[in-house]
Amino acid sequence: MRKAKQEIKYFTGEEVQRFMAAIPADKARDKMIFSLFTHTAMRLNELNTLTVGHIKTALEYGILEICGKGRKWRSIPLVNGISGELKAFLSWKEAHGERMHPNAPLFLRADHKNKISNNGIQFLTKQYCRRAGIRESIAHPHAFRHACGFILNKNGIPLDRIAALFGHSSIATTEIYTRPDREMVAEAMEKGLVFSAQ
Repeated sequence: MRKAKQEIKYFTGEEVQRFMAAIPADKARDKMIFSLFTHTAMRLNELNTLTVGHIKTALEYGILEICGKGRKWRSIPLVNGISGELKAFLSWKEAHGERMHPNAPLFLRADHKNKISNNGIQFLTKQYCRRAGIRESIAHPHAFRHACGFILNKNGIPLDRIAALFGHSSIATTEIYTRPDREMVAEAMEKGLVFSAQ
């Protein structure tokens, strides 16, 4: 018996906007966490191993070097305003007395001392999904990565470039983003399911 394709859990572009709008303006750390997810397509573990030094070097050269799955390194260009957000976040960290040593974790808990856990970021994802009215079944940081993949493919970016950004060793993995997404299916139904008298 053939296995059914597993559902890909991702946010639509509109859901990403609603999610980001649900984060209070004074939550600088949370804004930065999810802005990085939406600008870089990083995995949760990749994001939560970032240090102050990683970001300072990235800002100097305009490229963020990260060690991903399978200990493979890849380069992520800092584009679409993310550099300015990162600079502002480093200033915010310093103003709140957080450690600015190159080896210090980038994202800390609310106590400004200890590194936030992956579970803590997962909790924030669910919290803001609830605030934004997004179904909790897709409330996972990886849904941002999938959202980036679908949006890049929809905007005509070649699969080999998406694979390079995502750190996929096989382009076959990247091909999941060529499937019709929920917005495309809804558009097809609106245009095609029109019953009229003959």
